[in-house]
Amino acid sequence: MEIINDKKVKNKFNNLLDQVQKKHLQPEDSFEVAAILESLGWNDDRAYNEFGVYNVFELSNQLWESIKTKINIIPHSTKENHSILKLSFDSFRNFIRGFIFALPMAISVISMLNLKFSLWSYENLTTDLATSIALSTILSFMTIGGFTQAIARRGFFFISQNYYTHAKKNTYLFLKIGYVLALIISILFFLLNSFFQYFTFKMVTTTIVFYFFMCSIWLAVTVMYILRKELIFTGLLIFGILMVYIQVRLFGYEQIIRSQIISLFIVSILSITIVILIFNKEEKKSDVTISSQKFKSSVAIYSTIPYFIYGFSYFTFLFADRIVAWSTNNLDYMPYLIWFRGRYELGLDFALLMLIIPMGFIEVIITNFVNELEVCQKDFNSTQIDLMYKKFKLSYIKRFIVVMIISIISATIVFFATDIFDKVFYTNNNSESLIHNPTTMFVFITALISYSILVLGLMNSLLLFTISQPHIVTKSLIYSLVINIILGFLLSRWMTAIIYNYNITNLPAGYSFSILGLLAGCITFLVLTFRSILKVLSKIDYYIYYMS
Repeated sequence: MEIINDKKVKNKFNNLLDQVQKKHLQPEDSFEVAAILESLGWNDDRAYNEFGVYNVFELSNQLWESIKTKINIIPHSTKENHSILKLSFDSFRNFIRGFIFALPMAISVISMLNLKFSLWSYENLTTDLATSIALSTILSFMTIGGFTQAIARRGFFFISQNYYTHAKKNTYLFLKIGYVLALIISILFFLLNSFFQYFTFKMVTTTIVFYFFMCSIWLAVTVMYILRKELIFTGLLIFGILMVYIQVRLFGYEQIIRSQIISLFIVSILSITIVILIFNKEEKKSDVTISSQKFKSSVAIYSTIPYFIYGFSYFTFLFADRIVAWSTNNLDYMPYLIWFRGRYELGLDFALLMLIIPMGFIEVIITNFVNELEVCQKDFNSTQIDLMYKKFKLSYIKRFIVVMIISIISATIVFFATDIFDKVFYTNNNSESLIHNPTTMFVFITALISYSILVLGLMNSLLLFTISQPHIVTKSLIYSLVINIILGFLLSRWMTAIIYNYNITNLPAGYSFSILGLLAGCITFLVLTFRSILKVLSKIDYYIYYMS
């Protein structure tokens, strides 16, 4: 059946032809065209409704015939020239996007330093309540980490093609599963504690309430991220802290846990409500034909499994050293299975600030590098393939060095800024130093080094994700996690025993040596992802084709 001789349909056909050739300028045959059509969201029903052909393969045959008539007259493609202003604007926008994503972390730390509390923490909490809130924070990130990756991966895929209805269905599917899983874990945690009596009833209820609301907030943050509304959550976080402040002024610090729970509840409800309103608004932009097609939940879940595993593994890796440190028995006083170590947490929290600037630059650098891959490959023919490999490896190495320098500068700035704050502002108003003690300083410096290395690994990961190789990243991360846990566990227990038995007083606390597990894990992650990047760049033409 031929495409009907109608001007409107012909224009639609030519537009589709352009979309196919943007994916691959010169496909090998009609079967590749059919594969490209399916990647663009076409199926038999849509092909029939749009062009009156029986299936995608018939449509691909007609597109292939049109492509063949154009092959001989297509000139050698050249790079599209953009103005310096446009390139600068795009880079700045990508930097702000990466920067804003890490901004809430900075706001929380700044709030703690100035107000002594944030939306989910308080400087003067009893150790048992601090343990509960810290445990709820870690569990919430580990629970929702996989969902954030799954939502982001499929969400960006649909939104980039204006398929907002499918993006909404995909997002709501994972939101529902996330809430159900959070509820199940809350119930299991309560039942297990009722049987084994790990923690007091007050600790358990505090952990569960904070955990559930945090899960809700992290899910909402992810949706705002894919909808490019990150600043809304930053505003909600500030609003939540303001609500805690008002309640503290009215009822006093002794009611701060209640104040935080009320604020978390309100922020959770507002976050989900805003997400629903934004999606309903954006859904109007969706492609009508795609919107009418059935959304397959099984496909959505299956296609995101690698990203789900990565999300869970990443946050487990990020918090594993804390769990190891807090579960270390100091042979003097250990009332519960896990006991919050404030000095350890303080060093890590300050070190995390160094991620803000590098994460913004990574977004810019990887975006530019991928654009270069897609455009510059057209400047090489089949006889210059080795030259192309060398060019892209060199380009990657240059960017790697830039990110390394930015990370070192960022870590240095955070170190001296924290030191100045402690000496000038904090110590003058308090009886003891904030970071100038052996344990916190050891953790702080080691964490700064670890996170600087982790930034480079995350840069490699983002590039591997971009060219659809999540399994490489996940495998590297799991190896790194195992090293993190084993080395951290052994060192923290050994050093605790040595310090206790020999009564050594001038060393950091024994449990703090679990931070060396994080350092070893970050190094392992960087080495494995770096090696994988070099292998990928040695066959980059294949991966660009695979990505398309």
